[in-house]
Amino acid sequence: MRKILMQKLNHCLRVGDLPGFRRHFNLRMMYLRGLDTAPVAGLLPSCEGGDDVVAEFLHQNGLRRVNEVDGAGWRPLHYAALSGNVEVLKGLLEQRAQVNWRTWKDEPMLGFPPWMSALDLSLFYRHHEATRLLLAARAHLVGGVSPAVMHATGGDNAEGIRLVCAMGAVPMSQNLLGNPTFATAAAIASAEALEELLVQGRPSSMDLSRALFDATMFRGGSAELVQRLIDLRADVDFQLDLPRDWSRLGRLLLAVKSWQQSRGRTSTIGTIAYHLHGSTPLMQTIRSAQFDGAAALIAAGARLDLCNCRKWTVADFARGLSIPRFLQLGLEGDSSECRRVSLLAQSTSCFSI
Repeated sequence: MRKILMQKLNHCLRVGDLPGFRRHFNLRMMYLRGLDTAPVAGLLPSCEGGDDVVAEFLHQNGLRRVNEVDGAGWRPLHYAALSGNVEVLKGLLEQRAQVNWRTWKDEPMLGFPPWMSALDLSLFYRHHEATRLLLAARAHLVGGVSPAVMHATGGDNAEGIRLVCAMGAVPMSQNLLGNPTFATAAAIASAEALEELLVQGRPSSMDLSRALFDATMFRGGSAELVQRLIDLRADVDFQLDLPRDWSRLGRLLLAVKSWQQSRGRTSTIGTIAYHLHGSTPLMQTIRSAQFDGAAALIAAGARLDLCNCRKWTVADFARGLSIPRFLQLGLEGDSSECRRVSLLAQSTSCFSI
């Protein structure tokens, strides 16, 4: 792994991708965490006055000033947050770096939108001491595309959720698209974050049902998580209502993607958007091929006759797909095999169907 990292760093330097170099260089500790290998200290000889941690950090990252913005729209403070280096972060703040500076551009290689703060980054990567430092420096809990608590959720960071909630973060908050934090935890299968949000936020029946839907729509639709939400009283027949469940900005994005889909410009988001309004968790598990989650829903009595906005039932979503026998039986009204598979899937993380 260390060799791969060094090759990547050298490649970024060779092609002149300095933002890429900075990303990988400051994530090096995370890449090598738990491995029996020598650390990567830096690729350049230490600068004069190597006792100055900020000067050394800037030097190793090819940066000159504390307030410099690189081609990716990031400042030194953001790269320091990637690494979680408390000494560097403290030094940057002492040299008048603003704790609430945000990135200017998105970062698709890391999956980040624009307007990320140092706090958002430290929460995502579970840098708890860095998080405490930034909170003590009065880092804002909201202000970007998503609130800080949602970035902690993205990193499945239960401790981070506790830290920001202790400072006044709203655990059941939403991002600019209308996606709730609790539903996001379910959608990306952040189990530890989800359990912490249950404690901090006490979600309503609607929150639980929306979380069940989002889990099945993305990658959280395992039988175990589906059953957990059902046990908490999520509605297995929840139907998504776009005006109710998404913000205006979110609905606009989905409308554009749905229109593109109808004109033949297919995409993953477009396929989801075109059939989203009125669809149920069971429809989404079929579409996303999370068949053990579908088994759990059928075993819990999910209805098969509901229609979405395109007049599709669950059977329409399954048409033309190669689905397992237990699911075929379940869609025909025989839920016995779905119950068996659901119980088996919840008892082990590896099973054959």
